[in-house]
Order: sequence, then structure tokens, then C-alpha cells
Amino acid sequence: MDSQYFFIHMPKTGGTSVRQMFNEAFNQKEIFPTRRQMQLAGGYLPMDELLQIKPKVFARKRLVRGHYPFIVGESVVPKARKMVFLRKPADRAISFLHHAKRKYPDLSLEEILESRVKQTSNRQVQFFADNDLNCEIFRTGAVDEQGLERAVANLEKCWFVGITEHFSRSMSLCREMMGLPDGQEVMRNVGSYKKEDLPEEIVSRIEEINELDNVLYLRGLELFESLAEQRGI
Repeated sequence: MDSQYFFIHMPKTGGTSVRQMFNEAFNQKEIFPTRRQMQLAGGYLPMDELLQIKPKVFARKRLVRGHYPFIVGESVVPKARKMVFLRKPADRAISFLHHAKRKYPDLSLEEILESRVKQTSNRQVQFFADNDLNCEIFRTGAVDEQGLERAVANLEKCWFVGITEHFSRSMSLCREMMGLPDGQEVMRNVGSYKKEDLPEEIVSRIEEINELDNVLYLRGLELFESLAEQRGI
């Protein structure tokens, strides 16, 4: 618990539960953003606003977290241990579709899928594919094979990789690695959406536009299993 951490909160992977664990483990003064700051801002700060904050602010924090790509952590807290949860790409995309459907009930799932391609297509690769703060891939969502290679290389630099499909084991592993006591596990913001409940053409389209994410996810699964084996979890 004497280290600094950067939590890459990948949307729709169970990260809200992880955030709650951090709220219990750290004093709010040690976290950026605090619960109060998130309430006032309506969530995490936009990435561009975060990058305008003076480095000395982050130097005093034990944990920096948010919907920010890997390269942001490398830049604002370069010595921090990077942490992330990954999820099966199709399931993550389906979760996002239903989340967006609640916000835009007049749109069909097909319309949401095609109009929100950045959020539903290889989004996990987008978080890891940039190696400079221009964040071209993260901003545009345009991923290619070279971007995937960079994403895999950056994922391998992470200190902790959790897997949503192995959430209980991942949380136990995270607590053990951070030296945290056992605590009550609360899985938040989890829907019961399944691929089988969607039309076959939508599922096929989701699989088609997440081929690169599948490669990253499988590498993340290998990293998780290796960490869990080392720790006997």
C-alpha cells in the first residue's frame, strides 16, 4: 500500500465495483478524482482537462483513476502501477448498446451500433494503442494491426490485469496484490444481457467489428491467469 496506482477504468467491464473497493481502501484525499469531485463533475473529468492539471497535484495522490487511456497514466503518473479490467469484447459492446438504449429509447439497437462505432468497435484496443498524448486512436477509434501491436505491448506493461468473466477471482487477486484486506464484493451496474437475446445479424456485426479486441482480450486473459497462478488464486 505504499505504491501509486493508475486505474484504467474501461467502460462496461465492472469497473464501478472496483472503484468502490478503492473508495474503501484509500483516504479520499489520496484519490483523484474523489467521490465528491466526481459528484460535482457528473463523472470523471474529460481527458483534455485532466492533462491541464499540474503534475504536482498527481504526485501527492496514491490513486489516479478514470476513463483514460494507458498513455495518460504513463504521462501524468509515470511510476504508477497500471491496472485494468478487460471483458469479452462482444459482451462489453452489448452492454454498451443497452446502456445507450436507455438514454436514447427512440433509437434501435442497430442504429446505436452503427452510430456509436467508436464505443462498440475494438474499444479496449483503443485504450492501449496510443504511445503519445495526441491520442489519435483513442480519439478517433480508428484501429489497425499496428495499433493492436502497440496495444498488446502496453497491456503487458500493466501491473494488474483483471477479467470481468472471472470477477471474483480478479477482485481477490487485486486485493492480494495490493495488500488489502478481504471485503464485501459488490458487483454494480451489471445487466443480464446475452448475445442469444439479440438478432443474429447484430451479433455477427458486433463480432465482425471487434476482431482486434478479441486478440487483446485473449492476451489479457493469459496475463490474468499467469498472475493468479503466481499468487495461488
